[in-house]
Amino acid sequence: SGNASGNYALTSTTATTTASITKASTTTSLTSSPNPSISGATVTLTATVSPATATGTVQFYDGANPLGSPVTVVGGTATLGTSSLSIGTHSLTAVYSGDSNYTGSTSSAVSQVVNKSLTASSFMTDSDFNTITAIDVVFSPDKATNSQKLTATNPGTYYYNEILTNNASTPLTVTLNLAIPPSTNPSLAQAFCLKGSMPVAVYSDLMRTTDVTSTATITPAEPLANSTTQSLYCVSTVSVSFTIPAGGLRYVTIHLDFAPKGSTGFPSNASSTYIQGFDFQQTGTVNSSPSSLLSADTTFTAAGKNVTGIGGFALDSNLNPKGGLTAYLLDQNGHTVKYTSTSYTDGFYYLLAPSTGTYSVQLVNAQNMTLGNTPNQSLTSGLYIEDDFTGLNPSDPVIEGFVTDASYKGVSGVTVSLYNVGNKLMQTATTSQSGHYSFRFANPGTFTVTVTPPAGYKAPASASVSLKQFQDARQDFVLTK
Repeated sequence: SGNASGNYALTSTTATTTASITKASTTTSLTSSPNPSISGATVTLTATVSPATATGTVQFYDGANPLGSPVTVVGGTATLGTSSLSIGTHSLTAVYSGDSNYTGSTSSAVSQVVNKSLTASSFMTDSDFNTITAIDVVFSPDKATNSQKLTATNPGTYYYNEILTNNASTPLTVTLNLAIPPSTNPSLAQAFCLKGSMPVAVYSDLMRTTDVTSTATITPAEPLANSTTQSLYCVSTVSVSFTIPAGGLRYVTIHLDFAPKGSTGFPSNASSTYIQGFDFQQTGTVNSSPSSLLSADTTFTAAGKNVTGIGGFALDSNLNPKGGLTAYLLDQNGHTVKYTSTSYTDGFYYLLAPSTGTYSVQLVNAQNMTLGNTPNQSLTSGLYIEDDFTGLNPSDPVIEGFVTDASYKGVSGVTVSLYNVGNKLMQTATTSQSGHYSFRFANPGTFTVTVTPPAGYKAPASASVSLKQFQDARQDFVLTK
C-alpha cells in the first residue's frame, strides 16, 4: 500500500431560497348616521374592513380633506364622530392603510346631506294670505290743499309672515327682531304701523289653525295700549320670542297698515310717478346666540296707480272687519258691473269702474240679503272714492277656510258651494291664490259646504257646519290626487 500525502481544500455550497409573500386584499365599506343630519349635530362614520382580522388604521375624508386623525381598526371596524360638517352635501370616503398582511383599500363615496337646524322663510301677503310683493297706492284730489291725497292702497292691509321649522332633535328657543322701514315720501320714521290691538300672532301649523300666541313673548306687549281693532301703533322694531319643539314649527304673522295713508301735498301726477321701495330687515337669536339663519331681507314696493273706482272697508258696530260679504258695483240703472268679496281679516273691498260714470256699491251676504248701499257717485277719470260700510251687525256668523293640496299649499280657482238645510244652493265662491274662501250670513243654522275639485284631484267629503250667532267657523279642505 502506498500513502498519499498533501493538502486538500474542501468547498461547501449553500443554496439560497427567496420566498415571496403576497398580502391579502381587503375591501372597505363606509356608512354614516344619521343621514341626512342637522348642522352642528354629530354624524357617526363607520368603516368596515374585510376580512375582520385586518389591523392598521382608517383615515376618513370629506372630499380631499381629512376628517380628524387616523382611527385604529379594531375587530374590522373604525368609527369617527364629527360635528364639523357644514350645511350642504358632502362626499365622504374611508381609506384603510393596510398592514403587514393586508393591502389597503378605499370605500365607495357616501353622500352625506347636512341640513340647517332651523329653516326660516319670510314673505308678505294680503289680509287673505295671498303672497304679494307690492301694493298699489291710490290718490284722489284734496280740495283743501289743492293737491293729491294718498287715499288708499290695494290691498287694504298686509301681513309680514315668517315660517320657522326646527329640524333638530331638541327644542330651540328663538327670538325674531323685525325692523320696520321708514318712509321717505312723506318722511316718516315708519312706513308701516301695527294694525289693531293684537297685530302679532303665532301658530304651530302651516294652516294657522292652532294659535299659540299666548306662549310667546311679544314686544310691544299685546293687547297694545289704548288700541282698537282699527287703530295704528307705530314702532321701529317688533320682537317675538318662543320655543319651537323638536320637529315642530312656528308661523308668525304681523298685521300692518301703510302709515302714509291720508297724507296730502302730492303732485297731480302722483298716481303715475309715486314709488317707494322698502326693506324689512330681520335678525334673531337661537338659544340666545345670534344666528345667521334668521337674518333676512324682505323687500316690498308701493307704487302709485291711476284708478277710477270705489273701495273701502266693511266693519261692524264694534269696528271688527266683516269678511265674506259680496260688494257689487252698480251702474246708475242699478245693473251689476262687477263684484268682489270683502277680505276676511280686514273687510276690505276694491272695485274699479270700467269707465267714467255714475256708480254705487251694494253690500250683500250669502243669503242674498242687502246690508247696505252707498249713494250714487260720479266717477271722473282717475278718481277713487273711499266708501266704508260701518255699523254692520256684529252677530252675523261666517264660514271661511282654505282649500289646499296635500302639502298645504293653497289651490286657487276652486269652486266652493254653500247649501242650506234643504239642500238648496245659496252661494258659490272661488278660492283665491292662497286657497281662501268665505261666506257671511245674517241668520244661524246648519249648512253644507262642498268643493268641486279641479282636474287631477279627487273630491273631498262635503262638510256640515252648524252656526250660532256671533260665531266664526273655520272649514278647511285638503285635495288629494
